[in-house]
Amino acid sequence: MVDDAEMREWWRELVLPFAGDGRVVARAFAELVARYGHNGRFYHNLHHIQAVLKQIQPFLPQAQNPVALQLAAWFHDVVYDATRHDNEAQSARYAQAVLAKLGLPEALICEVERLIMLTATHETTASTRATTASTRATTA
Repeated sequence: MVDDAEMREWWRELVLPFAGDGRVVARAFAELVARYGHNGRFYHNLHHIQAVLKQIQPFLPQAQNPVALQLAAWFHDVVYDATRHDNEAQSARYAQAVLAKLGLPEALICEVERLIMLTATHETTASTRATTASTRATTA
């Protein structure tokens, strides 16, 4: 069972420092919950997002960009259609639009998009790890 209050607070703590307006943050959260709650979402739902967020928590202190990692977890399955093959790209575009409205820095948004796109294959390579390192250097 998803703890809505826990998820709302998680989202708020992550995004409010950038957005500043609690109403905008709450509206974005409500839209995410609605998207993950669509009919036919048996796995790629809010329960899955909560599980991913909990799973990455121990790794956040070592993450090169813990905010981007958490945001990518929130958005990586926001668009899901089993008949399509561009769900990750659509999720990345949606994340970009929402995060830009919330006032997040462009470099952070780009890193979130990049991380979401990595979920298409669930693999990383030396080049993606190098890109992450260079992104960290430019966003630090």
